[in-house]
Amino acid sequence: MDSLSPPCDVPRCIHRVSTKQSDPLDDSISRKSWFFMRDSRYKLYIMNLFTRERIDLPSVESQVGMLKIERTTDDMFLVTSKEGIGYKYNQEDLRIDLPFFWIDQKTKDYFVTCYLEGRVTAYAENGDKFWKQADLKITGDVVYKEHKLYLYDYKRDVKVFDFSGDSPRKIVETQVNHDPLCTKGMSRRVYPELGDVWDIKDTHLVVTVKGEFLRVKSIVKSDGDVWSFRIYKMDSSQSEWEEITSLGDEAILLDQRTTVLANAVQGIKRNSIYFSGIHHDYVFHRVWSEKDILNYSLDTHKIERPPPSFFSNVQSSDARWFVPN
Repeated sequence: MDSLSPPCDVPRCIHRVSTKQSDPLDDSISRKSWFFMRDSRYKLYIMNLFTRERIDLPSVESQVGMLKIERTTDDMFLVTSKEGIGYKYNQEDLRIDLPFFWIDQKTKDYFVTCYLEGRVTAYAENGDKFWKQADLKITGDVVYKEHKLYLYDYKRDVKVFDFSGDSPRKIVETQVNHDPLCTKGMSRRVYPELGDVWDIKDTHLVVTVKGEFLRVKSIVKSDGDVWSFRIYKMDSSQSEWEEITSLGDEAILLDQRTTVLANAVQGIKRNSIYFSGIHHDYVFHRVWSEKDILNYSLDTHKIERPPPSFFSNVQSSDARWFVPN
C-alpha cells in the first residue's frame, strides 16, 4: 500500500505462487490460486483466494542475518546492517522484491524466498519463527526441489544451494563460457502493425527426477502455434551445455520445472514435454483457449493435445500442468 492508503487491513498481493503437485490432468482453481500477501501493517502470509485458507509467515521484523528491521510507526521501518555500518534510515515502504514460493498441496509444507531492500535474500519454511538471510540473489530461473535451490542466470550458469542445514550451502557452481553480449548477427527490428513475424524464444531450467538439471529452450512463431524445443544437459566438466534428443522414460512438466517418470503418472507419455502454450510476449495479448494445453513429443517432433474430455474440468484461465503426489 502507498502512503495515501487508508490505515485499514486491506491485503496486497505480492506474488502468485506455485503448488508442488496436483493431478496433471486437472488443474482446479484451488490448486493454482495461492498468493504471497501482505496487509497494510506488513503482516506477511500465504492465502488461497478461493478456499480462503491462510498460512501466516514470520513477521517482517523477525530477521536473522545481515539486516535488522525495526518497526517505528505504521508502515515505517528502521533498516540497519547488523554491524551498524552502511545505511540507517526510515522509509514508508519496505522493499520486498523477487518473491518465489513453493507449497506442497497436501501437507502445506512451504518454502519462500524474497529479496529485501535490494541487498539480501530472506527465506523461511514451515515451522520457522523468523526469516533467515543469505548472501545470494536470484536473477533468473529458479527451481526448488528436496531442500535444494537451483538458480539459473543470464550467463547460462547454474548454482545449487542446499537448504537442509542451518544455512544454505553451495554444492554446485558451473563455469559456462558464455558471453550474453555476443549474438549471432544484428537483431532485426520488427513491426507487428505491418505484419512482421518473429521467433518468441524462452529458456527454462528443469530439474530431473535424479536431481540433474536441464536447459530447455522453446521457440514459437509470433503469429502461430508451431512450437519447437531444444534440450541441453551440462557435461561432466560443468562448463558446456550439450544438446540431448531424448528424455528416456521421463517427461518434462515445464510449468513445474521438473521431470516425472512416465510410468509413474497415469496419462503421461514418455519423452514428452507438457506445457502451457500461451505466448507470454508483450506485443499481442490474446485470450486463453484450450489450444494452449499442449504436450510436445520428442519422438515425433509434433504437438499433441489432450482428449476433449479433459477440457470439461479446466477453468477458462491460464492452465498449468502439475505433478501428482
